[in-house]
Amino acid sequence: MGKLAAFFQRNWFKIALAALLIYITFKKEIRLQMNFHRPMEQPTEAPREEGRIREKFTDFLFGRKADDGLPGAEQLDIQPFRKENSYVDFNTLAAIPVSMREAFIQRFGDVAKAEQEKFGIPASIVLGNALLIGKAGESMPVKLGLNFFGLPCTEDWQGEKGEIEGRCYRYYESAWMSFRDHSLFITTGKFSSLRTLKGQPYAEWAEALEKAGFQPVPEYAMQVKKVVRQYGLERWDGK
Repeated sequence: MGKLAAFFQRNWFKIALAALLIYITFKKEIRLQMNFHRPMEQPTEAPREEGRIREKFTDFLFGRKADDGLPGAEQLDIQPFRKENSYVDFNTLAAIPVSMREAFIQRFGDVAKAEQEKFGIPASIVLGNALLIGKAGESMPVKLGLNFFGLPCTEDWQGEKGEIEGRCYRYYESAWMSFRDHSLFITTGKFSSLRTLKGQPYAEWAEALEKAGFQPVPEYAMQVKKVVRQYGLERWDGK
C-alpha cells in the first residue's frame, strides 16, 4: 500500500494528464454519436424578389408622375371595362354598348389630349385606335395585359408579355403605360417619319399609319377615320 501511494505521489501529474485526455476523448465520442443520429438540416433558400421588368426605352417615362402633361394619370382605372367575354375583332366595336363606348371616351379623352400635346399625334387618332383596336377596353390584350392598342412584342421589348391566339402582345402595369407606349411606338423606329405629321389632321395620320403598316388589318385607315367621325373624336383635337 505504501508503494502504491509512493507511485501516485511520484507520477500524479502524468496520471492527471492521462485522465484529462481520456475525459476529452470520451466527450468527443459522445458528441460524434449524437451528431451522427441527428437529422440533417435542409439549407434554406433566400426568398426571391419578385418584380416586373420594364421596357428599356419607356422605363424612365413610366416611372414619373403626371408632371409631364398627363392629367389624372394616377386615376386611370379600367376595371369597369374588364368584363369577361370572348376576343372581339375589328368588326365588332358596334356590338359594345353605346354607354360603355361613351364612358371610355370620357375617361381617356384627357389622356389622349396630353399625348397629342407631347408627341403631336392627334388625340382623335389616339382615341380612335384605343376604341377600334382595344374595343373600348373589351379586347383580350386589354383584359390580360392592359394593351389598349394591340402592340406586338418586338426584339427590343423587355417588359411583360403574353401570347393570345398565337400572337405575342406587350403587357403593361397600367392603362397610362399603354397609352404612352403607343405614342412612342408610332413616333420612333420604323414609324419615326410620322413625327413630321405633327399638327396635321387626323385623316393624314390614319393614311400614314396604314401605309407604314401599323396594323395588319384591311382598310385600317378607313376604319379608324370612320370611328373618329362616328364618335366625334376630332373635338378632342381642338380642346
